[in-house]
Amino acid sequence: MIGRGYLPVESTLNAVIILLCKQSKVEKPSNLMKDIKGKYCLLDSGSYSPFIDVFCSNGDFHKAFFFLQW
Repeated sequence: MIGRGYLPVESTLNAVIILLCKQSKVEKPSNLMKDIKGKYCLLDSGSYSPFIDVFCSNGDFHKAFFFLQW
């Protein structure tokens, strides 16, 4: 998306993150967030919530806590 000249808005980014997290594909949106953070748009609580939900559902509270600090 960015490579083609389109800049994401928060709602679009959050929709992609939610979709991938629901499919338990956490690595792809995590890398996307690292690339976008502070460059193209601001991340909000809707950007982090899907990760925390997936990690807590899987019992991986350490990773959920990491995202709270990130």
